[in-house]
This record gives sequence, C-alpha cells and structure tokens, in this order.
Amino acid sequence: MKLACLVVLAAAPLVVEANPYTYETIAFPGSIQTRALGINSSGTVLVQVLVQGVSSLYVWNDGVFTVVPLPFEVNFPSGGINDSGAITSNMSTQSGGAGFILNSGLTVFQVPGSLRTDALGINDSESVVGWSMGPSRSQGYFRSSTGIFSTIDVPNSTFTEADGINNTGDIVGVYGDLAAGHSHGFLLRHGVFSDVLYPQTLTTEAHGINDLGDIVGDYADAQSGIHGFVLSGGVYSTLDFPGAPYTVAVGINDSRSIVGLYGGPGGGILGFIASPVPEPSILSLLAGGLIGLAVALRRKLVPVRRLTSASAGQPTNGSLRETRPSPPGREYAFAAVDSSHST
Repeated sequence: MKLACLVVLAAAPLVVEANPYTYETIAFPGSIQTRALGINSSGTVLVQVLVQGVSSLYVWNDGVFTVVPLPFEVNFPSGGINDSGAITSNMSTQSGGAGFILNSGLTVFQVPGSLRTDALGINDSESVVGWSMGPSRSQGYFRSSTGIFSTIDVPNSTFTEADGINNTGDIVGVYGDLAAGHSHGFLLRHGVFSDVLYPQTLTTEAHGINDLGDIVGDYADAQSGIHGFVLSGGVYSTLDFPGAPYTVAVGINDSRSIVGLYGGPGGGILGFIASPVPEPSILSLLAGGLIGLAVALRRKLVPVRRLTSASAGQPTNGSLRETRPSPPGREYAFAAVDSSHST
C-alpha cells in the first residue's frame, strides 16, 4: 500500500537562534565507533559500538552500558528505542538485510520484494519506519504494529528514507530533491509532506521527532561542514559538539534531550547526549534546593569511589565517570521469532 499524500514543499523564512545545551560523550571502552541511535523518555539511549571489527548493540543510561543480547551481528548503524524499551535495528541476510523488533520476542521483517530493509525508528505502538532498496531505487516505508507495510515516497524524488516516528504518527526523513540536486528533510503529518530545510543551506536531513513535534537532524553549510540542528516551535538552532569536526543529531525525547554522533580524535566516531540548559528562573529554584540539601548533608561522610575515564582515554570535557555494574534492565528473549512479510 502506498501512502497518498498532498505535497507541500514550501519553506517559510524561519529565525535561526543559538540554543544552549550541555554535551556529554557516549563512548564504549575500546571502541573505534560508538553511535547513539535513539533515546526514549527515561533517558535510555540505544547505542551501536564497533570493537575489533565486531558490531554490537548496547543500551546506555547515566554512563552504564548494558549489552543487548542478539543471536546475530548488527551490521548497519541505524535503529531506535521506544519508551517500553522495545528496540528496532537491522541484521544481515543473504539477500542484503532485514529489519527486526526486539521486545519480549524477536520479530524479523522485510519489505516485500525488497533487496534490503533497514529499520530506523520505532514508536510506543511498535510501528516502525525505515527504507528499503528495490530493484531500481530506495523508498521509505511504514510498518504498522500488525505488520502491514505502506510505501513512503516523496513525489519527484530520487530516493526517500523515513528516519523517525513519534506517537502521533508524524514521520521525518530525507529525500533526494530531483530539481535541486540535493537532499532535503521532510515531515509527513496527516498525509501531507512538508520540507525541513535549514535556512540558507542546500542540504538538510531530518532524523528524529518527539511527541512535542521537535525535529532533529543535520545540515551542510557553504563550506560543506556538517552541523546538527533542532527545529522547535518554528525556530532552527544549531547543535555543534564543542571542538568536533562534524556533528549529527539523530534522536530527541520529550524532555528535549538529544543524542547523535560527532567526529572524534583520529577519525573515530563518538556518540553524545545533549541536555538543554534550564531557564534562569529554573536555575534559581534549583540553586535554592541545592543550598538546602548541602546544609542537610554537611555533616555526612561521603565515601570515596574509584573513577575511570568514560571513553577509553578520550573523555569529552575532562570529566571522569564512575564505572559500576550494569543495573538490572529489560529482559529480552527470543522465544517468539516471526519472519514478517506482510503486504
């Protein structure tokens, strides 16, 4: 089934503002690549890491990595996580690749007739979006929670890729603009496509959207530099990890925490989480609460703990993070395996 959509690809002038965020690196020890793929409302981040040529998935929360046990290797750096902890990502197959959903069981799926299916985003109803490679070109897709596929294809595009979906069914992604010769982001809402294009740029990609309608992605400037961005309330704001050669924003939750990746030392790739700086009024309330807490704790002895670098010799901002055993997390199982090929 193909989504029937009216196309509205006009971008009104939007104000570009600076948006203050605090940044923290997500780096798995010994990994040359750590990519943050998505974040849910509890702040749990889905991460793909590459160690000695082996790619694995982990969930990260407050500095702790917990492995996602899979009976296969994850080769494609894409995927997402919803508020219940269900994960979508990709696996290799003889035909090229398939998507999967991991919750209490494992569901493997492919878009019918495709050579490769990549899963990129998942919402709380476990609807999944992504892209598939057909005989001639790639197209986006929507997979319902019941396994029904619909095509997402921006008219007159060279390709379409659906990257993120929220709980109201809004979908964001990327398409090739045949007329302009560049890729643009899109928002698909109530059957209507709208452009997501960072002002005064040629190339923009939209990767994630939260339930508030905030969109994150990346854009290329006139010097071909890659920057992350957030679009909130009609205002675009740039996201640049301090000192990094490039930044890509991939996911955003309803607390407006943003995850993505940036260029690390020696050509490596590191993940990040960016948290919005509270407004001054909020800071005043927090300061008052902290003063009261300090008075209450002034006579208590704080134990000394051993701290190690969070990033295998490359801490982001000189900070050290405590290493501790992974807390008990969501239990994943493989009792139910469903190879879904619904049309």
